[in-house]
Amino acid sequence: MNRMFPEIAAGGYSRVDQTVDFYGRVNALLAPDSVVVDFGAGRGGFMDLPDSYIRRLRSFQGHQRRVIGVDVDPIVKENQSVDEAQVWEPGNPIDLPDASVDVVVSDFTFEHIDDPSLVIPELDRIVKPGGWVCARTPNR
Repeated sequence: MNRMFPEIAAGGYSRVDQTVDFYGRVNALLAPDSVVVDFGAGRGGFMDLPDSYIRRLRSFQGHQRRVIGVDVDPIVKENQSVDEAQVWEPGNPIDLPDASVDVVVSDFTFEHIDDPSLVIPELDRIVKPGGWVCARTPNR
């Protein structure tokens, strides 16, 4: 990879890596008092990366008021990048009040959901008016 993308040596990512663009835009929406939901947080595998620009860009904990990881897999309880972890059962409400979240981040999650149109109303319910649902997926 380093031969094809020598710029990896300057920051740990290539010019074709959309992670920096996606998380750069997410971070532009955040303030220190933001409540963030990482929807599909999993175990927080990005924390296994060596300290890098991308890892710091993806890490909201300690920079925002609260980071809540939500996932269908109980492994979310082991996620060290969130302040609170919730195991969610699709079809049930996420255990958060209406309009209580500033930003929902969903990175490569929607392609694993059978019917995303059933999930969107629940995310919309928890997001404050003027808040954001930021989703990235390899599928349309």
